[in-house]
Amino acid sequence: MNKKIILSKFARVLSNLLSSGISIVESLRIVSDIVGNEVYKQRILLLREDVKR
Repeated sequence: MNKKIILSKFARVLSNLLSSGISIVESLRIVSDIVGNEVYKQRILLLREDVKR
């Protein structure tokens, strides 16, 4: 998938989840499953762990 498409999807879905009142930690978990790219998924999960600390 194209980098711009992945980042656009990430931003759109994350924004919608946060606007719905879902926590940032849970939102990042959900987004990691949706991005459709294993490299980005792993980076998002690492970010999630950093946010949890």
